[in-house]
Amino acid sequence: MIRVGITGNIGSGKTTVCKIFESLHIPVYYADREAKNLYSKYPEIKNEVINLLGNSAYNDNGLPNFSFIKSEIFINPSKLSALNNILHPYVFNHFHHWCNEIQIQQPNLPYAIKEAAILFESGANKTVEKTILVTAPTELKIQRAMRRDNATEQDVIQRLSKQLSEEELLKRVDFVITNDEKTPLIPQVLAIHKQLTEL
Repeated sequence: MIRVGITGNIGSGKTTVCKIFESLHIPVYYADREAKNLYSKYPEIKNEVINLLGNSAYNDNGLPNFSFIKSEIFINPSKLSALNNILHPYVFNHFHHWCNEIQIQQPNLPYAIKEAAILFESGANKTVEKTILVTAPTELKIQRAMRRDNATEQDVIQRLSKQLSEEELLKRVDFVITNDEKTPLIPQVLAIHKQLTEL
């Protein structure tokens, strides 16, 4: 089974593309979602996050206070980097076990997907064999992210500035999917699916 990474800037539409792959019975590991689950799963993570951000990082019920965490790391790049260093080894390990379970359940599966916003920035590209970039025009990405996250344009632009540019990502990936609301998505996904299945 080949491990495939899907990435793209905020608002590029990675989730939409992943849903199409899932309709082809390809399992998708959503790294950001799984990372959020890990905050509560491992006491070691909780202790390290509290040491980094303070007791307000978790509420009285012991659950992560994501609004506080976001506000802390948004204004402090060094804290964001430190938080990523805490979480990413656990996410890598969790993805590895997930892949093993998938292979046991579906031994003939040609490939599985890991969706990650910061695939290259986090080093997660080293955990996959092939990579796909979902691209979209900047204005469209901003509009989508503002609508989805109820965020301001400035917030989205700042978040985009912290990610690798599309130009840089294009140099690193094996496949590209254009999600500009003009180019049909399904034929692009089917073409890549065919190539990956034949590998």
